[in-house]
Amino acid sequence: MITILILVKNALKDDVTFKPKLVDAVVPEESIKPFSFLDYITAVQTPRTCVKMTNEIRNLDLRSFLFERYSIEGINPENWPVPFLKCDFRNCKNLTADATASHCNVNVLAVAPTEEGETGRVDAFVAYIEETYPQIKNVNIKNENNNTYGMIKKFSSSQEIDDYVKNDAYGDINSDRPTIAVAVILGGSDKEYEYSIRVNSTNINSQEFGGRPGQSTTPDTKRVLVTNARRARDVCPLPGGTPPIGKRESYCTSQYMYNGALTIQRLVNDFIIADTGVRDLGIYVGESGVSYVDFPSKEFIQDGFYAQVAAYVPLLVVLGLLYPVAAVVRSIVSEKELRQKELMKMMSISESALELSWFVTSFGHFFLSGILMTIATASLYPSASPIILFIFWELGFLAIVIFAMAISSLFSKTTRATLVGILFFFVGYFLTLSAAYDTGSRGIISLVSLHPVTALSYGIQIIGSLEDAGVGITSDTINFTDNPSGYTFGSAIASFIFDTIFWGFLMWYWNRVVPGDYGQALPWYFPFKWSYWRGVETAEVQLEGWENDEKYESVPIERVGATLKEQEREGTGVHIRGLTKTFNEKTAVDGLGLSMYSGQVFALLGHNGAGKTTTISMLTGMISPSEGYAVINGKDIRTQMQEIREDLGICLQHDCLFPLLTVKEHLRFFSRIKGLYESSSYEDAESAVDDNIRDVALFEKRNTFSKDLSGGMKRKLSLAVAFCGGSKVVFLDEVRTKDCCTSLNIWFNLSLV
Repeated sequence: MITILILVKNALKDDVTFKPKLVDAVVPEESIKPFSFLDYITAVQTPRTCVKMTNEIRNLDLRSFLFERYSIEGINPENWPVPFLKCDFRNCKNLTADATASHCNVNVLAVAPTEEGETGRVDAFVAYIEETYPQIKNVNIKNENNNTYGMIKKFSSSQEIDDYVKNDAYGDINSDRPTIAVAVILGGSDKEYEYSIRVNSTNINSQEFGGRPGQSTTPDTKRVLVTNARRARDVCPLPGGTPPIGKRESYCTSQYMYNGALTIQRLVNDFIIADTGVRDLGIYVGESGVSYVDFPSKEFIQDGFYAQVAAYVPLLVVLGLLYPVAAVVRSIVSEKELRQKELMKMMSISESALELSWFVTSFGHFFLSGILMTIATASLYPSASPIILFIFWELGFLAIVIFAMAISSLFSKTTRATLVGILFFFVGYFLTLSAAYDTGSRGIISLVSLHPVTALSYGIQIIGSLEDAGVGITSDTINFTDNPSGYTFGSAIASFIFDTIFWGFLMWYWNRVVPGDYGQALPWYFPFKWSYWRGVETAEVQLEGWENDEKYESVPIERVGATLKEQEREGTGVHIRGLTKTFNEKTAVDGLGLSMYSGQVFALLGHNGAGKTTTISMLTGMISPSEGYAVINGKDIRTQMQEIREDLGICLQHDCLFPLLTVKEHLRFFSRIKGLYESSSYEDAESAVDDNIRDVALFEKRNTFSKDLSGGMKRKLSLAVAFCGGSKVVFLDEVRTKDCCTSLNIWFNLSLV
């Protein structure tokens, strides 16, 4: 996949469309003057009529109101900086019709004290406004009930304003509840002034935009503004679908200007200057004496080749990884489905050893892929450091392998696990669409980066953006960013490390608590059990006497001699006491009690469904007993199964062999598990393996894959596996075959043992 991109890049290297563009630095030359409060009053008092729609409005983007015939005189709904007057174009049906009363709503300035009842400062503020702007007394809006209201509305407290806004009749002037444009909460005492200004977070200039989503058009003062923005207009970007509020709606200052915050703050400050007596000293600010200038922005690189293909490079990489990830999931779950995993656990391999073996095997393949990806991407990104690319791919693949192993721990059926695993893996790419690495919320980016594919996709995109900038990913740029989100390449690397730990823990936990078709699951709280970490303290197991038990009165019991009784006292052999297993309401084994002595072959006979396999499954730890217990060579199956399995051999009812291992490789593998190669020299161990193969008459087939053996030969191999490594206790479940010769050979070997 990367090779395809390299070919595309070489083919388009001279195409101007795919060359990086240098965006020039911007130094504002003009200042911005917001409307004064007098301008607000004037705009509210100005008579307005319905007029023909101007070209300025017609040439705007396609909006619903463009298809209307008339507009309102002097108002452009997409660029209207007066929050106290809102008009609806759609009501204009006739030319020169009066629009002031019927098509426009006058919003009010709400004033309230910080503490209920302390109205002195509020009264002084209102008096100042009426004295400074006497024109405001002429603003009297009459509703259908002949009640009038002005531009200022007093409230007893901030809470009363909240209740007013939450009322169902809010905004209905006929219910004497006009909309609040801006609210001022005043407090303080003497020469100390406290105030807060509340504005509408969703400023809508005209009712025709009312169907748009209620997106915020006011910067959130409770958080830091977008950092590392390249231009002033990128600091406070409005969400997509937001109704238009002005030509400069993307600028923070303009948003405060359109919603009235700047003008009302200026009004409050002028009141403070006058109330403190400073104005009497001749110190004041002119009515239009405040202006604003945007911060300058420096030049930057935009939209090169890598930016053009940024969305496709991660997709191609993910598509290329689908098969190897599916192979990992399929192989691990297949081992569980074929009972190979449980067989190995019965032969004393721990869960941790199995996890480690799969990790080494899987990551070994991905490690080689990481080297190849480093070589390929070094050609695709020539400015990037190959060492950093190598670290990136290896850590990314490490997190992906752990993720695949975690997913496989939830399933015991190969087909289902493979399909769901592919789906879960591929979802990671689409998570990048929920939050762009350069402009998205840092919190959401961190959350979706819990998926290693998402973190990998972000990292690839950052490598491309740095390549477009001409610097590439190096040790100097690994933590550099000029993106509003502040997300860096180092953030992607940190996500890989965290994902590895996070999914590694879940894999470890799920492998032990998620019940499968075979084996025993631990309780969900097992990490909090001291016995799990320290192990169970071994104590001498006292076998209960059962010969005189009432429930065995009707059962003929064979009395044994002193020699065999001595084995019970010494703890050798297999001794079962009251072993019971119930599945729902079905009892498979009911109070089984017997002893099997060392040096004997004990045959457990019974019809189909009598509970023979269930008994062997309990004795080997594949399932746990409902009641009773058993002691094998002095160890209790309830608490010391791991120690029991170290000396245990098992031939299951159905062959659990590895298709791609030869006969000799099977015996070598399980002999190593049993410690044969550690307890003896290599030559002696190899000789013992060959002897085991000869004992089951498979020496001529020693280099044949198990999948190519006949059914009888597979049973022989399973028998050889059970006896390899010097197992002290061997359980054989349905060891006979339909082949008479094979059965005779098996019985002959049992007699030798």
